[in-house]
Order: sequence, then structure tokens, then C-alpha cells
Amino acid sequence: MNGTNCDSSGKVYVFVEDDGYGNYTLTLYPSAADRTADSNAVGHVNYTTTGDQALIEDNSSGLSGTISIDVLATDADIELVLAIDYAVGDLFLVAACTVSDDGTIQSFFRDALNYTLPYSLVGAETIPDSLAE
Repeated sequence: MNGTNCDSSGKVYVFVEDDGYGNYTLTLYPSAADRTADSNAVGHVNYTTTGDQALIEDNSSGLSGTISIDVLATDADIELVLAIDYAVGDLFLVAACTVSDDGTIQSFFRDALNYTLPYSLVGAETIPDSLAE
């Protein structure tokens, strides 16, 4: 629900850090300002390798599930837009293509309307850019 574990526009803010010894922590926050304190976190994942990792609930958020880690890297500026309210038990995939530019139409819907269109996991746009011209 917007404003519960995310901000009023449905964004969850992600911070990924490495302790310098190959131990990574991915932390989810309900706002960009909250990324400064773990007491504001709504969930986190601790990992040392790629693959599926269990999401650990923080601060009675009710979040649980699995996050698939594809790359061992740090990032302090990830925003995940939840365009619709999700119910308990709903699943969704966050892939690199959901945070990168995937073409004119895909980017417009994501950035201007806060709505994510279906996309291809192999890197091709679902809707060709030629339709935007």
C-alpha cells in the first residue's frame, strides 16, 4: 500500500553496501531521506554471493520473500517504483532492465506516469520505439 512500506508515489528506496570484506547488505527504505538510518528500514538482505536470498523483515513491515542477486556491487541510488498496490503473497521481479532506459515508450510510462509496462528479460523492448515517432 502506498505510504506504508514505500512513499506516497509507490517508490521503495534501495541501498546496497559492501563492508569491504565481500559481505553485502541490501536495505529497503520507505523514502530517500530514510536511507540514513537502519531504524527506518522496512527490509534487508545479507549476502556474500549471487542467487536467491531471503528478504528479512525490519521494523514490523510485514515484508518477506526472496530477492535474486545477479551482481555483487554497491549502489546508493536505486528507486523501485511500485505502480500498483500489492497484496500479501504477490510476487514481482526486479531486473536490471527495470531501472535502466529501455526505449522511449517504456521510459515515458515509467518516468512520467509511474507505470511499468511489460518488458523483455532478454533486452528487447516489448513495444518498439518506432511507434513513438
